[in-house]
Amino acid sequence: MLKLSSPVPYWLDILPGVRIQVDPVSPAGQLLARQAAREVLEAGGPDAKIDMQIAFTRALALRGIRDWEGVGDADGKPVAVSPETVGQLLADPSAFESIDRLYAWPVLEREAEKNGSAPLPTGSSARAAKPTAATAGRTGRKPAKAAAPVKAAPRKRAARGPTKGS
Repeated sequence: MLKLSSPVPYWLDILPGVRIQVDPVSPAGQLLARQAAREVLEAGGPDAKIDMQIAFTRALALRGIRDWEGVGDADGKPVAVSPETVGQLLADPSAFESIDRLYAWPVLEREAEKNGSAPLPTGSSARAAKPTAATAGRTGRKPAKAAAPVKAAPRKRAARGPTKGS
């Protein structure tokens, strides 16, 4: 069931003492993140698939993080959320891994679930699939007669009451 509700920002605890407030990932956010990942993949390189995941997570985080607690500058003073400070947060491997796992992966899992759906009957895969069973229909043969029911043999009645020798 699809449950409709207005998007409500929520908090993710990404490190001890550090949490971020994020907007739910919108379709526009997904499209932009996919585009960023595709551009990295098309550029190629030895680590293109890893760089693609980094680009996807980075694009979602830049668009989705709206507030945070426990994030500060080198002197420990709290800093505001901005593209630059989000980039610095993502440069920390532990923070990136948590944001990737808690914010980006659920999006990818939902997309994977959609990809598992059956193809439409009018889709290109419908023509390529071969049937696994013959089509049911008239063959010109008469149906076989049903076998007569088998009657069970009559059962002997057990003796009731006292028997000889009791």
